[in-house]
Amino acid sequence: MRELKFRAWNKHLKVMKANIHLLDNCNEYFNNDNQDVMQFVGLKDKNGKEIYVGDILHSPTWGGSGRKSPHDNHVVEWHSGNAAWVATGYNGTVEVSPSVTVRRDFVVIGNVWENPELLQPNAA
Repeated sequence: MRELKFRAWNKHLKVMKANIHLLDNCNEYFNNDNQDVMQFVGLKDKNGKEIYVGDILHSPTWGGSGRKSPHDNHVVEWHSGNAAWVATGYNGTVEVSPSVTVRRDFVVIGNVWENPELLQPNAA
C-alpha cells in the first residue's frame, strides 16, 4: 500500500510545509483557506524526487518520443474524468503513473506556487 503524504503552501507566509501527517494538526491545513494542500502522487522523477500535485515537470523530449513542443513544462494534477494523476501543459496531457514509460523522462523543476514563471512558453 502506498503511503499518503501531503505538503502545504502557506499563501500568507509564502512558505512550503513538507511532511504533513493526516493525524497531526490536519485542521490547520485542510480547513484553512490560507493553505493549499498537495498530495504525493506515489511516484518519483528520474532523479528520485517525489512528485506532488502542483509540481512542474520538465521533459525535453516529452518522454523520449522525439516529439518537440514549444513548451516542455507540465503541471501535475488530479483528473477526475480519467481517475488518474496527469501532467497537463501546452502540448497536451499525459497520464503520470508507473505503467506509463513516458514518466521516466520527467524531472521536477519547481511548483506552481514558488515558480509560476516556469509555466511560460519556452521556460526551462
